[in-house]
Amino acid sequence: MAANTCVQCGGTNTYEKTNARDVADCAGDTWECRDCKESYSPEEPVWKNNEIQFARVLCEMSAIGIPDGDAWADLCENMDLTPNDLDELFERAHEVWEKSKRENA
Repeated sequence: MAANTCVQCGGTNTYEKTNARDVADCAGDTWECRDCKESYSPEEPVWKNNEIQFARVLCEMSAIGIPDGDAWADLCENMDLTPNDLDELFERAHEVWEKSKRENA
């Protein structure tokens, strides 16, 4: 077992290997988070991490002013969110993306 940061729930969790190879040889292994039960590969590139990339796309959209005006209202309505809820969602995405940039620099 080894302690890692879970790419799914973000916490520091203990992972158990899901294959029979030596624990010291983790390259290419799939581990399972004990907290959220999601599979995780310690070698997973940032590009393949959906949590990070979804946050990134929201952060970049916000940076260039998307959505704006009517699109913002339409997005709120389609997602059944208030404007404050949508603001919070974009803020959370920004936090996830900034954390990823710091950790993967």
